[in-house]
Amino acid sequence: MKQTQMWTYIFVLVLTVSPCSACRWLGRYGTVSADSLSLLRQMGGQYPENIKVHFPGSLYKLMDKA
Repeated sequence: MKQTQMWTYIFVLVLTVSPCSACRWLGRYGTVSADSLSLLRQMGGQYPENIKVHFPGSLYKLMDKA
């Protein structure tokens, strides 16, 4: 098999697999989001929509070193 032909097959394979995974995730996102918001309303009613949450960068650095 030629090098160019092999890369063409790999490229086509990646293009066909990636959108399928993304479509599956996007299809489930609406359901998961609605379920999460429903549970939050049941637990306490009000929930903040515009609060900035600190990203745990230090924890990721510790995990990377481990």
